[in-house]
Amino acid sequence: MKAFSSVFKTNRRIFCLNLDRLASFVTRSVTLILSLNDVLRDPEMQLDQTDIQIIVELQKNSRMSLAKIGKKVDLTEGAVRARVKRLMQDGVIERFTISINHQKVGNKVLARIGVDASPSEIKTIANDLTRFDEVYFVALATGTHDILVDVLAQDLDGLKKFIVEKLARTAGVRGTDTSIVMETYKWKGSYQFRA
Repeated sequence: MKAFSSVFKTNRRIFCLNLDRLASFVTRSVTLILSLNDVLRDPEMQLDQTDIQIIVELQKNSRMSLAKIGKKVDLTEGAVRARVKRLMQDGVIERFTISINHQKVGNKVLARIGVDASPSEIKTIANDLTRFDEVYFVALATGTHDILVDVLAQDLDGLKKFIVEKLARTAGVRGTDTSIVMETYKWKGSYQFRA
């Protein structure tokens, strides 16, 4: 009986040690999972329906008072202000701006230009194109062309001058393909949320 008792005590001690190790392992694992969750969490995925409603109202009219937005989303002005501040800090709202009718300010020609570039210079060329006043959109692309560029010019002569004197002289540009916009049916200018 004494031998059984000592084996039982030894096994009990091993069992208790293993339980402690298991508990420690589980605690570390849960902590690691929670930490990874925090690291992997995407701030853009944390928008709730109220955040989206606030963004939609600001996109309709960025001059609308926070009190008026609060009435529409059933929050106080202070709560709306706090949410807008958080959305700005998280980079969801980048800036408040206005939209201008480019034709009414003298830019009658809108063109999209596909740019073919030397492979080793694509990013450099894209960055170089952003410095021209006529250019308002530059993006790397897949498909027929390496870079897409949207240009506003006062007239066809202004567009020709941009292409010949600026774009064609940019180092690494191998060719261009220009499409002139005849009529615009939808122009958003930025991503639009739907409530």
